Amino acid sequence: MNFTSLPNTIILNLSEYFSLTELFQYFSDLNSRLNKLLYYEFQKFHLDLRSLSKREVNEIYQNYIPSIINQIISIHLSNDYETPHQIQSFISHDDYKLHQFLHLQSISISNLQRNMLEHLLRNLPNLYQLKCDLNVYINGNEWEDIIKKILPKLNIFQVRMRYTPSNNENKENQLNEIINSYQTNFWINEHQWFIRCHWYSIDAQERFSFIDVFTVPYTFDSSEEHTICLLAKSTVLYDNNYLQCPISLPFNERFFFIVSKFDRLKTLFVYIEGNKNLNNIQPQLQLILDQASRLYSLAFSTWARSDSDAPLTGLRSNSVRRLDLIRLNSNGQIYHFDEKECIELTRSPLGIECEVLIITVKNRKNILHLINNMKNLRSLYVHSIDHYWSKNDSVSSAIDALVQ
Repeated sequence: MNFTSLPNTIILNLSEYFSLTELFQYFSDLNSRLNKLLYYEFQKFHLDLRSLSKREVNEIYQNYIPSIINQIISIHLSNDYETPHQIQSFISHDDYKLHQFLHLQSISISNLQRNMLEHLLRNLPNLYQLKCDLNVYINGNEWEDIIKKILPKLNIFQVRMRYTPSNNENKENQLNEIINSYQTNFWINEHQWFIRCHWYSIDAQERFSFIDVFTVPYTFDSSEEHTICLLAKSTVLYDNNYLQCPISLPFNERFFFIVSKFDRLKTLFVYIEGNKNLNNIQPQLQLILDQASRLYSLAFSTWARSDSDAPLTGLRSNSVRRLDLIRLNSNGQIYHFDEKECIELTRSPLGIECEVLIITVKNRKNILHLINNMKNLRSLYVHSIDHYWSKNDSVSSAIDALVQ
């Protein structure tokens, strides 16, 4: 039996495992029956634009959304390194407006400022589920007011807010103030929405600090990077399943008694300790990669080792497509890749499969080498030690500088 002869019920069940783009790519125009299924029988489409190229997003805008706008029940948008300004582009699109998604129940947004958040939410009075990742802090009383006035039907609320405190004094008092605003009847009894807050610093000297405030259980793809958690508080005594995991290498044999499964893991942060036996680092990390079938992002938070001992070379993964290599050396300084290390990266198994790369390099020529030799790369966030472009520089001027 081939695919086109499968019963409708089986095809409808299988559709839940495909993205919107894949559904149209695989099912459209195979035959009239499947076309009818696609456009008239599929009642629930999930529009996820995260991690898509600009070409793919434009294809969805032009070819798919107009015909299925009344069947879209969830939308996922992000302004991160991979898809900058995606939310603004979506909101301001000429062919449709947010209020036209009549059956939209859930929206997930990342890296959005507060003014745009409120503008977006005012167009979604029937929203059932909200998930947002913000660069500002909104206290519990303010959120309560927004939800009561704008989102009266909201039932599922997931948020992460990351911001820089005005000062590093009285950390406990500052976190207590956050916690207290989320301990009202609205949060604890009426909705049973609980939050946790962490105070982070990039090093023990607290040269740069920030605070994460997030709902639990934690449902975001990434968490703290290159940081030390100085203090944590929560409105609930326990937290549940995490999709990200920080790990210190090398670990001892007790590690797998504490963490026995990695099948849900999407982001792994690796801290390499230079004062321990380093012989087992690569085998231990490979062991985790072999078990983490859904792992998408691999980040190295610190690197207290010599250049020649880099554990990235030789590592393999069937799922990792994002590498975050902005890390700290043993002196607490940002580490920069040189020409040799960039060449090794492009030839490594993880580098060959890499689609999203975050890295710091020693000079601009290294950037060109990465672009020219990483064939699967679609998003590059890079800093060069010999040149930093100002916010006023255009993209074209930056490219010209590279070519020169």
